[in-house]
Amino acid sequence: MNGALNKGPVEVVSCKSRKGHPRSSNGHAGGATISERVGAAIRQARLQRRLTLAEVASAARISVPMLSRFETGRSAVGLEVLERICAAFGVELPSLLSDSSGSRFDAQIVNVTDGLNSNKFGDRSGYSCRLLVPCEEPPKGFTPFLVDIGRPCRSYPNRRHGNLEFIYMLKGRMEYRVGDRTFNLKPGDAFTFSGDLLHGPERLIADHVQFLAIVMHTN
Repeated sequence: MNGALNKGPVEVVSCKSRKGHPRSSNGHAGGATISERVGAAIRQARLQRRLTLAEVASAARISVPMLSRFETGRSAVGLEVLERICAAFGVELPSLLSDSSGSRFDAQIVNVTDGLNSNKFGDRSGYSCRLLVPCEEPPKGFTPFLVDIGRPCRSYPNRRHGNLEFIYMLKGRMEYRVGDRTFNLKPGDAFTFSGDLLHGPERLIADHVQFLAIVMHTN
């Protein structure tokens, strides 16, 4: 990524080794919350690059105290801010999380009460985007999201990225725009398109729409 901050590598003891936490059957360090695991990944990436809190906070457009709270797990970081932090490090989100684990991905579960939630798009009312990838040892090559949109949402996300994206419709119907074309999607439809084109929901045809979105990292 352009604009990434990096002062060169430095050896950092992983949080798993430093704390000595045993790993539970679901792959989480003993008792660590999702905020603590994400924060540990951010801190490790920052220290590996010999960056200060102020440097990363400035690049991510957040305050130093806020970044400190993220690193210590005292505050949960939203996806929008997490993406800006990743950009400051010059890494993709799955890489940030997998690099912190220091071990091979085997199998993990993201429970219904777990996962990162973001309402960064639209008017923050009626829109929910839940990251389904495990926070430690995420599978490389794709990032899955569960998206819920309801009628209170008055504006919808429009974004672009350099990868393929796959959508599987679970509930409701909607018109989805990719570039200058719109597609009518209903439950059971599977839709694949290039993320290079500006894309996002155009119009809800039902009161509630739910779909699985998977970004496939082909680059």
